[in-house]
Amino acid sequence: MHFFSFVCVWSVFLDLNALVTLASPLPVETRTADGVSQDVFDDLVRYTKYSSAVYQWICPNPLGNKLIQKFSKTGTQGFVVRDDKRKDFILAFRGTLEVIDVLVDLQIVLTPLKSAGITDAGSARVHAGFLFAYNVVANDLLNLVKGQATAYPGYSLVVTGV
Repeated sequence: MHFFSFVCVWSVFLDLNALVTLASPLPVETRTADGVSQDVFDDLVRYTKYSSAVYQWICPNPLGNKLIQKFSKTGTQGFVVRDDKRKDFILAFRGTLEVIDVLVDLQIVLTPLKSAGITDAGSARVHAGFLFAYNVVANDLLNLVKGQATAYPGYSLVVTGV
């Protein structure tokens, strides 16, 4: 296995069955007696690996796919990947790793959801730190994803992060 491939598929172990059980209910057709179908579980594991790959310093082909763009701005890091086999765009955000991330995380007050691309959030409120971190990159990411969606119609967008 190529070194970069190994680095990019390294994954944090998570008990995804417990995570899914605690998450909002899935449609009936995806549930099994043990929680979720094997296909849904496999997808969750796959996207968790993208979330882990964001933490790597060098990852030119996350999970063997096309790295469209990395981003790093004022404590917000991640990448956009195109998986041509599955017809997905994956937008993966990195979580807390540096001191600036902790400072953003400490902004725990709920604030009205106001961001690029959202025209009517109603009374939705979100973590102020998360909103700040997202808004730092929102315009750039929306433009990037719109451009990719135009160039590759029929692809789905998956957003992940840990």
